[in-house]
Amino acid sequence: MVLHEGLVKNWLLEPHAQLGYTWSDSHNFKLGTQGEVSNVNGDGVQMRLGARFYGQSTKEGYGVLPFIEANWLYDSSSPEAKINGKHVESDMSKNYIELKVGVNGNLTKSLSSYAQLDSRFGSNNYRQLGAQIGLNYSF
Repeated sequence: MVLHEGLVKNWLLEPHAQLGYTWSDSHNFKLGTQGEVSNVNGDGVQMRLGARFYGQSTKEGYGVLPFIEANWLYDSSSPEAKINGKHVESDMSKNYIELKVGVNGNLTKSLSSYAQLDSRFGSNNYRQLGAQIGLNYSF
């Protein structure tokens, strides 16, 4: 969805949704002298809903364009296992907020790059901070 059309760049808002399923199946295994792990379970559905606000060049050329993205993530799984016969569960949050900010750059017709900072927040004082940089080459 185009929010603003300009001479040099357009500003767009792109909503998105993603649905996934994780299935885990594990056999019992030994931790050396530490004991044994059995009955590992972590099946569940993951969902992501959000939107990305970004710039798009209106001219054929090269340049760096910013973006910002916000998502709500839901994970229904409850990872758990038995370690030496003792039941252990994850206390991770089921709901997260994810924020991303970064830039995409077109360096040549075939070469582009990106850089972003991202963060996730959830209950139980869950915090995650990350960064990515990359190059894309198209043949």
